[in-house]
Amino acid sequence: MLHLSLALLIALPLSSDPTIRSQEDPVLAQGPFVGHVEPHSASVWARASAPGEYSLVVTDARGRETRATSTVSSETDGCMVLQATGLEPNTAYHYRIEAPGGKALGPEATRTRRTAPSLDSDADVRMMFASCAREDEATAQAWRRASIEAPDAVVLLGDTPYIDRTDL
Repeated sequence: MLHLSLALLIALPLSSDPTIRSQEDPVLAQGPFVGHVEPHSASVWARASAPGEYSLVVTDARGRETRATSTVSSETDGCMVLQATGLEPNTAYHYRIEAPGGKALGPEATRTRRTAPSLDSDADVRMMFASCAREDEATAQAWRRASIEAPDAVVLLGDTPYIDRTDL
């Protein structure tokens, strides 16, 4: 049986310029955020600053790679959802998003995430809840603490999960 631990975090920072524009050196304007995670799959959302085909590269401890791709355009508002499949339950994977041309994106280009345990396993699952979009030192301190606590899942509440434009 799965065991659940909860944490609460207030104030989620967002990048300030999600505008998609054509440029030679694309960056992640927002994200990546790990989305729905199951025992054999995981989704990753991000917003890129330039159009093109982006790749999610997922690597296990033995160096085996799984790839998923998504095409970003102004019609998608620069957003992509990349779905990695064929993964093993309760297993740590390294992942990165690559821009067209293969450059890894983000300040920490390679990240690590664990897939969900099997539903019939006796694993602990730690969840964190977050809300509000604010960028200040208190928020940064809260996210540093969340990084130390290393929750298995984060549930974004309030206005943060669905804001994808600043001109509402």
